[in-house]
Amino acid sequence: MNVDKEAELQAKDRLLELAMNKLSSIQREVIKRSYLDNDGEFDYISCGEMGISESSFRRIKADAISI
Repeated sequence: MNVDKEAELQAKDRLLELAMNKLSSIQREVIKRSYLDNDGEFDYISCGEMGISESSFRRIKADAISI
């Protein structure tokens, strides 16, 4: 990997960390499960594991993305 690409990835990682730190713990969990974990789980599975309804999951995700 070239140096420019490595620096770019590190910068993106810092931006992601800053953005995630602005979220509540439940918002972080929803975003991690929806976009960052590569388990390929459907949202309804995450809802069951988290003990929240699908509509709550979608609302929390939408709120988190809009921050």
